[in-house]
Amino acid sequence: MGKKLPITSDKELSEKDLKFIDAPKVQQWLSKSTKNYQVENIHIKDIAWFGPNLGFLYMDVTAYDSEGNWIPGLTLIRGGCVAILVILKCAGKKYALFVKESRIPAGEDVAQPPAGMIDDHEFKGALSAAIRELEEETGIKITRNEIICLTDETKQTPCYTSPGTTDETIISYLVEKDISPDQIKIIEDTMVHTDEGEHIKRICIPLKDVPKQPSGIAKQLWCDYQLYLTQFKEDIYSKIDELEIEKTTLRRHIVHIMNDHEQISVRHHQSQMLLNYCLVTIGVVIFERFFF
Repeated sequence: MGKKLPITSDKELSEKDLKFIDAPKVQQWLSKSTKNYQVENIHIKDIAWFGPNLGFLYMDVTAYDSEGNWIPGLTLIRGGCVAILVILKCAGKKYALFVKESRIPAGEDVAQPPAGMIDDHEFKGALSAAIRELEEETGIKITRNEIICLTDETKQTPCYTSPGTTDETIISYLVEKDISPDQIKIIEDTMVHTDEGEHIKRICIPLKDVPKQPSGIAKQLWCDYQLYLTQFKEDIYSKIDELEIEKTTLRRHIVHIMNDHEQISVRHHQSQMLLNYCLVTIGVVIFERFFF
């Protein structure tokens, strides 16, 4: 960022409030905004802290585009968030685990996949935020080896939720768990109460019904999940294509073998190694994708 920007406020800012400018989410927003636009002033309307972390920053920014046009500047800075599609496999069926909470902005209770904000200390480690949120909202504890970042796997950039209002983006994750009918009953019959005052009811819905839910997060996760499955299929097809090429090479070796009896033992050994390599490659891909 170049010159220091003027900062004004509707109220007198406390010593803690003045530190908002150092929050990672604000620094990221400043870096992008001052690079792409002519930002002249930041007017603070309100600041909410979640303990030591900056929660929400509500401000009105005076800014212009490269052609000098004024840009509407009312902005809610809240940073990135994580969302986790939890697939529970039970008795041959698949369910998605949702959490249902009372939401004042929506004016009603809303069910959606587990999700939450990335804290300042987690800013460069969204995976930690996903694992934390999953345990806080569902009680499910997992390790880093049990979760897949769909955003990374599909080489997608984080999705903006409402770029005309907020800087919030979503990073998507996937967790799959085998579970018994008794465990599902316990999950749905037990409420979760968090330190942030959330009272969460956990519900399991058929996986195929996820895109029918009114939650925007659910729809985004479903899209990312389908893209992930599509890419997985393409990877498999690619490996199969490679195998076909190797099989052609194998057939060529066999022809040489038939025409050169003196080299039969060497040719056979080379061909067998080639076939084994191809089969192992396919097996590793399938095993890693389905079991890890």
